[in-house]
Amino acid sequence: LRAAPHVGPIFEGYNPLTRKKEYFGTHVNKTARLEPCTPVGSVYVTEPFAALISIEAAGVYRCEYVGNHPLPKNFGRIRMYHLGEN
Repeated sequence: LRAAPHVGPIFEGYNPLTRKKEYFGTHVNKTARLEPCTPVGSVYVTEPFAALISIEAAGVYRCEYVGNHPLPKNFGRIRMYHLGEN
């Protein structure tokens, strides 16, 4: 098991082909590319997620910087943090 949470603005819309509500935007695409960068058994988070959790759950979790990782499919690089409990 591995997880890679991210936080950022997304958009909600109706897809007439699937006839369902869907979410889209750059941050949805970025989130889809994060999981392969995360080692099995770990939880890596993005810098915006690390910042948010440090405010919302101060003292409960720690985020340790693990580097600027390349994302699959030429989606650029992203700063990643290992999420752990304090």
